[in-house]
Amino acid sequence: MSVGAAGAGLLAAGLVFGALAQREDDSLTRDSQMGAATRPAPVFDPGKESRGIAYERLQVITLVAGAVAVGAGAALYATSRRRVVAEPVAGQSFAGATLRLTF
Repeated sequence: MSVGAAGAGLLAAGLVFGALAQREDDSLTRDSQMGAATRPAPVFDPGKESRGIAYERLQVITLVAGAVAVGAGAALYATSRRRVVAEPVAGQSFAGATLRLTF
């Protein structure tokens, strides 16, 4: 289950990176339109382009990793939910539990 939860977190991070990349793209478009209206040559900020590309790469990486993790978590849950046994254990000097997973 924790693999699936981590995958969901990665998918959320991918959406955030996608929004950041879109924001940088929109900013470059606004700069270009504003520059074309006021000057013959539009103002170009290479930092915005660089950040947009980095956000886009991070978006793809986190979305793919998140999808794989969610799929792996679902597969683990589907194949092992009946095979996991948690048993309480008590001894003279300790108490706890054991977890047994069979394939």
